[in-house]
Amino acid sequence: MKKKDIPLGTRDKDRDGMLKAVLESIKDFIFLLDSDMVFREYFQPASENLLKDPRDFIGKHIEDIGFPEPALSGIKKSVEETIETGEDSRAEYCLDLPNGRRWYDLRASVFKNSSGEKAGAVCVVRDITDTHRLKSRLERNRNQLSATLLSIGDGVITADHEGRVSVLNAVAEKLTGWTQTEAEGKRVEEVFNIIKSETGEKSENPVGKALRECVTVGLENDTVLISLDGSKHYIEDSCAPIRTKEGEILGAVLVFRDVSEEYRRKEQEKFELRFQETVSRTSDRFLTISEEDFDRAVEDALSDFGSLFGVDRGYVFRFYEDGKFMDNTHEWCAEGIEPQKDRISGMPTDNLPWYKEKIMELKPVHIPNVKKLPDEAEAEKKEFLAQGIQSLICLPMRSSIGIIKGFMGFDSVKQPYGWSEKQLRMLMVIAEIISGAFNRRETLLSLKESRARYKSLVINIPGAAYRCLPDKKWSMIYIGDEIESLSGYPAEDFINNRKRSYASIIHRDDAVNVDKAINRAVSENKPWELEYRILSSAGETRWVYEKGRGVREGGETVFLDGFIYDITDRKHAEERVKQLVSEQELLLANIDVMVWYLMDHETYGAVNRAYAGFLGMDKEDIEHRNIRDVLSKEKADMCLEGNMKVFETGEKDFSEFRVKDTEEEERVISVTKIPKLDREGKVEYVVCSGIDVTHQRRAQEEMERAMKAREGFISMVSHELRTPLTVIIEGVNIVADGSCGEVNPEQEKFLNLARKNVDRLGRLINDILDIQKMEEGMMKYEIRENSIIETLLSAAEASRPVAEKKGLALETDIEKGLPEVSFDRDKISQVLNNLLNNALKFTEKGSITLAAALEDDNIKVSVSDTGPGISPEDMPRLFGKFEQFKINKQRTTGGTGLGLAICREIISRHGGRIWAESEPGTGTVFYFTFPVKQEGDLNE
Repeated sequence: MKKKDIPLGTRDKDRDGMLKAVLESIKDFIFLLDSDMVFREYFQPASENLLKDPRDFIGKHIEDIGFPEPALSGIKKSVEETIETGEDSRAEYCLDLPNGRRWYDLRASVFKNSSGEKAGAVCVVRDITDTHRLKSRLERNRNQLSATLLSIGDGVITADHEGRVSVLNAVAEKLTGWTQTEAEGKRVEEVFNIIKSETGEKSENPVGKALRECVTVGLENDTVLISLDGSKHYIEDSCAPIRTKEGEILGAVLVFRDVSEEYRRKEQEKFELRFQETVSRTSDRFLTISEEDFDRAVEDALSDFGSLFGVDRGYVFRFYEDGKFMDNTHEWCAEGIEPQKDRISGMPTDNLPWYKEKIMELKPVHIPNVKKLPDEAEAEKKEFLAQGIQSLICLPMRSSIGIIKGFMGFDSVKQPYGWSEKQLRMLMVIAEIISGAFNRRETLLSLKESRARYKSLVINIPGAAYRCLPDKKWSMIYIGDEIESLSGYPAEDFINNRKRSYASIIHRDDAVNVDKAINRAVSENKPWELEYRILSSAGETRWVYEKGRGVREGGETVFLDGFIYDITDRKHAEERVKQLVSEQELLLANIDVMVWYLMDHETYGAVNRAYAGFLGMDKEDIEHRNIRDVLSKEKADMCLEGNMKVFETGEKDFSEFRVKDTEEEERVISVTKIPKLDREGKVEYVVCSGIDVTHQRRAQEEMERAMKAREGFISMVSHELRTPLTVIIEGVNIVADGSCGEVNPEQEKFLNLARKNVDRLGRLINDILDIQKMEEGMMKYEIRENSIIETLLSAAEASRPVAEKKGLALETDIEKGLPEVSFDRDKISQVLNNLLNNALKFTEKGSITLAAALEDDNIKVSVSDTGPGISPEDMPRLFGKFEQFKINKQRTTGGTGLGLAICREIISRHGGRIWAESEPGTGTVFYFTFPVKQEGDLNE
């Protein structure tokens, strides 16, 4: 291109001067390149920000002016593109100059000659160093802010000035259920869906208020976040507007954290406090209640506890004296629930045989779902469903000497209700209070003359009840056995300060305050409630709650009555809550359980101190490292195999390993691995926990060795005791039959005595061996088809000589045509002989009848006598081991006390049951049943 062709505008000198002045006033560097990429002209040199003086560029090709790469290639490519296409182009490049690195923006536009042909390109270069640096700084700030938001432990949501989501950190994604991609651009109200916990009403979103009023907004304490999947989280914290320096609102930042666990813990503490208050109120109510108000007080107590636990009905049933009938004496029903008390009066307890058997064991009967009762409880299922009951729990009520007198229960009618172990313990406390109230009522009715003196005595309340003198040592007249579980000292230690006073175990830092509080309450004739510490026998500090009141006579306080309740766990929980700064981190750092995370099957995430300590390393030496770099090859291979299984299947894994600790001692570790799955079911990471179960496994091994030793003992008894006993029996028989010479009457008397006692010793050894074998599951049963008729007649004939000697009639009433039955003939004969021998032993006149009949595919056998009968007090203990009963005031039954226990075990193993019915003075009937056909092997 010739210089004369460059279109600098009109040739008019004035216009040329004007154009030049305009160009020179522009701070940009402007130059012209012809179509051969040769510099032809420039304007506004700005030489201080260029590599060299631009006058040296004129007439040179762009590649000859010494521009460094990659700036040269960028400029060249932009200009070539413009010349080729005729379109504007743009390039950005940097140069390292003596005064530092500078950034430039080049814009190229095509220019044409006077003939309208493309003659080259006009390039405008602008120094954008300051702008570039500002953008870089903004990008760094943005990245730092994003990293900060993503790393903090709270949920963070940022919104623009229109209240639309811009950023969610990982915690916010987890709590809301929204991902960053899903939530971005949506209204905050849609993503951050919050309600009031108590009413379920929609809560005002804090972002809207922060943007509208330009203030920091704190969330209400009862705010609940509804996640995208419908799950709920209790949250707290605040929202603040984001402003510029000039005060312009750019958006808002919302910071929140999940306090669900803390909320549930507080709710549980509130519930337990309400329970304690209700217990205290109920106890107080029964302390001073009059006879006229007693029934109302019981129903008020049922109402209080039923409402507290949220059930539908509460009631008390009382058994008649003989235990054969029962009345629904007290009842409370929630609103809308139909009462049942009036329709349940004089109900035979045998109408509910399964239930009766359970409650007679003096243990709670918990039925979470009535429809799932076993087949043997068909009568109970029918009765309960007739009342609309879906779930129930009943607790036995005992007399002061431990005899069952009835039960207290609660029903759920509207929906099934399952009781936790902790709630069950609470209910047992309630049952003891109600039982105590009934027992106290009976005592007070029979001992009216002492009612005033003992009116404040609380029977069977939770904690340790006490009565003491109002002196400085708290000299105990009575204190409940529960004090031992609290203090470690038995109750008798405190009675009359026998070994120590109660005041001596009160923590010295609390003793003065306790003394002042009680003295003040006594002087004002008011009850007191205290919380203080005591020192146990093991040197442990225990927190107790005490409630009590002075007992006055003639205007003077003569006793202090109250109870002491263990609140150590609650106190410790309160202290832990106060001390926690970061609950999860502190928990993982301090628990004995080893916890570690796996980011993949061979890479550690976070670990806690317990795990690091077990490996003999610091946390920092383990976290985010490969397992092979931390563990030995043998341990690593063992771990990696299990890890791979969890990551591949996405299922939990439970396993045990035997490994050596840092001191080379073998330990047994129980490991649980739980995968965290994403929405697609893929494993994100795995949480692992390990528990040292070495002591438990060693104890288990010790128990197994003890069981083997016990089996050895049984074998030893069988051989070492039976053999000499047999020799003794033979020796006595040889002497007694005259084989060793004539036996005089005096010698015969002693030989008969010896024979009788040796026989008794033989029976004792056999009974003990039998009961031990049964308990160990070592008793063998030979089940085959036998004639039950022959077995019964054989047992009757064996007992007939004894009956005739006592002048008793031994009768049989056996149904004809009884089928062949599957049973162990020797064992059933043993049961029959035991029952017949007992009947012969206790019956002095009259008759004994052995009867049998077929009843619903079962053989039912009975042995009845006309003896003195069994007292109601002895009936619950009838089939216990080593139980003996008085048949009159002078003597007991004799024997080992194991016969009926062995009978019950034999019949139970045959799939049957055994029981007795008796009326004192009229005789006793023992029954047992077992199925005609046995299912399965009785030896398994």
